[in-house]
Amino acid sequence: QEQRRYQDAVAAYRAFRTAHPQSVLVPFASDRLQRTFAAWAAELRRDRQFDRAVGVYRDLLAEVGRGPGVAQARADLAATYVERSADARARVAAATGAPPLDAVRSAVADLLVVAQEFADTPAAGGVPTALTETYTAATRALGEQRFCDALPVLEYFAGLAAGAGD
Repeated sequence: QEQRRYQDAVAAYRAFRTAHPQSVLVPFASDRLQRTFAAWAAELRRDRQFDRAVGVYRDLLAEVGRGPGVAQARADLAATYVERSADARARVAAATGAPPLDAVRSAVADLLVVAQEFADTPAAGGVPTALTETYTAATRALGEQRFCDALPVLEYFAGLAAGAGD
């Protein structure tokens, strides 16, 4: 872990727990495994590798279960979803012509995950505003009277489930 070989560290801690399930060092290995996941995910997040960071945070949540650290792991994962959504929204806003529908879908999906699975985290408070900003960026073509470019995005938003929000 200290050498930033996170995948190797995860494998080693898991292998130790499997090989020595009765060892008094299992709690230490489990703690170090959780710390490794947290450090790895944080580094990925800093490097804007949001897809990989989400996966590692999900692994961390599975490891933590209901134990100590679950609130921090949930908050960090939710914040990563919001950051990944903002990254997709920036691609939508920067697009010329028709907005990239896959980026719109990705941005909205990440925000809905936060609203539905992580409503108790600080990141969830910004979801309504972020959804509005995503809609505004995605429907810019409508305001510019490029109706054909706006139509796929409008169909997407109109097709969202009622539980998606306003």
